[in-house]
Amino acid sequence: MKWLDEFKIALIEENDTKISSLLSSIPSFNTIEENQEAMALIDQARKTYILKKNRLAKQMQQLEKSRKFLLSSENKTKHPKLDIHS
Repeated sequence: MKWLDEFKIALIEENDTKISSLLSSIPSFNTIEENQEAMALIDQARKTYILKKNRLAKQMQQLEKSRKFLLSSENKTKHPKLDIHS
């Protein structure tokens, strides 16, 4: 299978491992059209990674807010007379 076809499939499947592998073995293309298609596909992969990174950053922020909320709730619910660890 041609590199371009494999890259398209990996991009559609969002197969990060395959995309990374293909990026480390970019062949020389025979035509300008193939070269332009490869550049467009690589740009699409870059945009996909940026979107994933932004989503992950947002999820991390939400998790951190939840963690802080739970920590603050925990501190408020402790009763000094019942705290056997003090």
